[in-house]
Amino acid sequence: MQAVRNEASVPTSSSWIPVVLLMVGALGVSAGYGMLLLLPLYVRQLGGDEGNFGLILSSAVIPALVCLLALTRWPQALRPVWVLALAAGFVAIAAGIAALVTGGWLPLIGVGVTVGTAWAVIYTAAPMVMSAMVTDSDRSTFFGYLTGSEQLGIGLGPVVGAALLSTPLGFRGTFLVAAVVSLAAVAAIVGVAATTSRTLPSSVANRDASLPSLAQATRTILRSEAASWLIVVGLFACLFTAMTQFQTLFAADHNLSYQVFYLTYSAAVILVRFVIARRMAAYDSRLVIAVSVSVMAITVSAFAVIGSNQALYALTSAVLGLSYGLALPTAQAEVVNVSEESVRARVLPLAGLIFQGATLAFPLAVGMIVANYGYTPLFAVLVVFGTVQAAISWIAFARRRAAGPMSARKPDIAPSLDNFATISRIESLNVDCQNPQLLAHFWQQVLGWEEVARDFQRTPHGADGVRLGGEGLLIDFRWTDEPAPSGKNTWHLDLVAAEGSQQQELDRLLDQGAQQIDIGQGSAEWMTWHVLADPEGNVFCLVRGNEQ
Repeated sequence: MQAVRNEASVPTSSSWIPVVLLMVGALGVSAGYGMLLLLPLYVRQLGGDEGNFGLILSSAVIPALVCLLALTRWPQALRPVWVLALAAGFVAIAAGIAALVTGGWLPLIGVGVTVGTAWAVIYTAAPMVMSAMVTDSDRSTFFGYLTGSEQLGIGLGPVVGAALLSTPLGFRGTFLVAAVVSLAAVAAIVGVAATTSRTLPSSVANRDASLPSLAQATRTILRSEAASWLIVVGLFACLFTAMTQFQTLFAADHNLSYQVFYLTYSAAVILVRFVIARRMAAYDSRLVIAVSVSVMAITVSAFAVIGSNQALYALTSAVLGLSYGLALPTAQAEVVNVSEESVRARVLPLAGLIFQGATLAFPLAVGMIVANYGYTPLFAVLVVFGTVQAAISWIAFARRRAAGPMSARKPDIAPSLDNFATISRIESLNVDCQNPQLLAHFWQQVLGWEEVARDFQRTPHGADGVRLGGEGLLIDFRWTDEPAPSGKNTWHLDLVAAEGSQQQELDRLLDQGAQQIDIGQGSAEWMTWHVLADPEGNVFCLVRGNEQ
């Protein structure tokens, strides 16, 4: 074809708009959620304790898992961006309900169900939206941007909430502010939907139907290398929920300022994900995870001995943020990158299912441990979890290192794939053309593939570009004003009839706009192929299959 590239699709100037809107929406809804992290203090004010708060959080387990199972089952038909906007709206509703509770902590169970389910969906759907806008090489970086935005909101929320508590607004007024902020986030996320590619509704169900079944995809994922990284992600959830959801109570019991934790922890996470993470891209991702989780495990143990020392509290919180902030998005990207292409649409929601299931279920255990035994046993459990993560990461890194680089071989000897730990795969085929919509439509009719993206390329005449997907491959038709080169292609596609005879398929291709051409191949009776050209002159062949 005219020109073929396998370039990394870093967002162009136009496609940065939905990326930025997504980050703004994530920041806003996370800030609203962060203000609701003051709920444990409100529960205590209403006569409850850590065990009661753990029950409130864990009440969302079943509805959250049902929602995430649906998102896993129909990852494309449900349109993750609209699911994300709806979930952000439910965070606003939960904050509004919290503002109405006055007589006791039991009504807050409804808040726990609503906000827990909504946040589980947000944490799962947001990476799905971002993942659709980036490529493998950029996924870890942009996941870092996204989770950095979320962490900024989670960090600012409690600090802003604490400031509002010192005003006449109190808890109830603070929760109303959280509702307003979350509604603003909904508007930003709707903007993402308005500025991203549009897919025809009739093709959405077909795209989900073309995926492996949920049971089949789950079996494939759990039998692959991705399974161990899903364990790592699940253990991250336990650490995250224990260290953030109960931090206000831990600080109050140790005469510490929880604002110190949220500010230093969040600042460290943001520094990692927006600055340090890009520098870490030069290192093996598994080494980055292994070192980070090892530091994280040591840091968690330090919380058991900090006492009421504010300086040590700030330092420990910052190191925890640095290690956790670097390791989690890298591990999330590893889950996707080691998965087979056919199950990638399901692996992210499955990871979200595991992460949020642990996030919502583990607080029940945390509340029981703290209420009956104190915080030291809790930190011991978290250290064990961190040790398991470190072991998985170091073993994975050692295996990759043991495989070593490809040794030099004679160019005429094909190396055995058994000697390699990994092999490359084709991510996408990029075709330069003067009319992407026309050419994409032709090849869509020829191959029967689905349009999966549109207008992802910035051109002098506006947004352009069409992406087709099928059989584990993507074809990007990109606009160019350069004329097609004359002469024979240096390479071309060979097609075979999927159904019917070669002659029937030839007639169909000609009806779709293909043209038979002569590039000097002649017309001998022994020839078993036809040479054709698409609407822009790109040469391809229709070869005979196994019909005879």
